[in-house]
Amino acid sequence: MMKKCKAAAAGWINKRNDAPIGPLDWVLFFIMAIFMYFTLFYEDLAIIYKHSLTFLDSAFSLDLGNFYANTLENNYNGVGAVYYWPVYLVIGIWNLPIWILNKLFEINVFSVKCMLWCKMEIVFFLVLSAWMLGKLLKDFNFCRKNIRLTQFLFVSALMTVMPTLATAQVDIITAFLMIWGIREYMKTDKITWKFVLIFAFAASLKIFALFVFIPLVFLKEKRILAAVGNLLAGLVFVVLSLAPYGWRSDYHESSDFLTEIMSQRLFSTYIPGGNCGIPVFTALLVGISIWAYVTTVEKKEEYFYYAN
Repeated sequence: MMKKCKAAAAGWINKRNDAPIGPLDWVLFFIMAIFMYFTLFYEDLAIIYKHSLTFLDSAFSLDLGNFYANTLENNYNGVGAVYYWPVYLVIGIWNLPIWILNKLFEINVFSVKCMLWCKMEIVFFLVLSAWMLGKLLKDFNFCRKNIRLTQFLFVSALMTVMPTLATAQVDIITAFLMIWGIREYMKTDKITWKFVLIFAFAASLKIFALFVFIPLVFLKEKRILAAVGNLLAGLVFVVLSLAPYGWRSDYHESSDFLTEIMSQRLFSTYIPGGNCGIPVFTALLVGISIWAYVTTVEKKEEYFYYAN
């Protein structure tokens, strides 16, 4: 009897695994997503949210030069602004209605409604990312069924759900820009300025966009000087982010602790190498970039598979 029950259960599971993504799957996902949206809120977003309002205060009072100093003065649990200023610009634009209502009616910016509005931006970019992913696949003639399957697997994956619906990290904004940039990358056989600028702005939000951008440039551009020029162009928004503040002590006081944490995470694991070790992350990035440079791509479809 037990064997029959196990066999029946296994058969049902296999049948479900082989079945296409249907309305029931989406309904279950939406129920989970709504529950997580209303019940979970990570403090990191609250910090960024508060400093986005400080960014608007600084902008409208013509005091952007002291933005990082202002976030230290109006800190959140002792934490000032730790990211490049474009992060607070993007979040601030979304939160502009809250800023206006606060100035007009002195609403509580940390009310549940306001915090949910802030979190809605993360959900908005999650939807945009899934939409852009569908556009990318459609460019390569994927059928509707496979596009919907890919979108479902993307939005329901643990590595997507946790950072967006649970901890509400702004990384999804960078992810959207990267998918958009990859779509632009696939359209021609040459590196375009649109592709470079999309990734450049993505890097000013979260620097990890560069770790995808660098190999993509070398995969398509085999002229060394042109490749270096594209790489430098990809840093334009990072430079613009650092130029007004990188020399100021208040910027370093506000952001250095995060820089130290991330540097330690990226470069703390070494490969023994004579008198000094080689960080594993650096070795991997250099190795992938060299592989991309020596790889010859003959068909447009090959870019798709390498990039993804």
